[in-house]
Amino acid sequence: MNSSLIAPDLPEILEDLWMRLAQATTDPREPFRLPALCTIDQRGWPTSRTVVLQRTDSTARTLECHTDLRSEKVRELERDQRCSWLFHDPRVRLQLRAAGTIALHQNDDLSESRWHGLGDRGRGLYFAPRAPGTPGERPDTNFPDLAADPSIVARWRERFCVLVCQVEQIDWYHIRPEGHLRARFTWSSTGELAMTWLAP
Repeated sequence: MNSSLIAPDLPEILEDLWMRLAQATTDPREPFRLPALCTIDQRGWPTSRTVVLQRTDSTARTLECHTDLRSEKVRELERDQRCSWLFHDPRVRLQLRAAGTIALHQNDDLSESRWHGLGDRGRGLYFAPRAPGTPGERPDTNFPDLAADPSIVARWRERFCVLVCQVEQIDWYHIRPEGHLRARFTWSSTGELAMTWLAP
């Protein structure tokens, strides 16, 4: 590494990245708000989709999003808890890749707490009558007819699922005109942190 290159130190980078992740959970305009979550499908292939980052906890090293229990990603995580997240902020040319394992929470205290924290718009996503990915003959928004079946609202426990990822590694990559920088943060099974610079 070029010793004359001006760069933040590793603890400063780690603090900043968790701060950016936390900001994304409260500000819909933040690019980190919509990361790609990658899981392993039944064929053993990686598969990605955009999710909404709902919560972070730098102390517990967790990232959280919500999903419909009927979605294929839930089946994938039941088979293999390993996952990766990709965050990108084009404004500052910053990329984060986080890897870890996901725990599923459905019909428990945590999922009930999160459910009651959602607004009507958020809750409405889980009233869809058909499972995500269900084939159809025509375009379909999959919105429910609450007048025809008001019991859908009361059946949220059947569909609302909280995904909580325990982060085990974060790869930080900053594209800069004066020279790109890359670093990696890895936590052992006992929570011990290792930090290192990497070649970009």
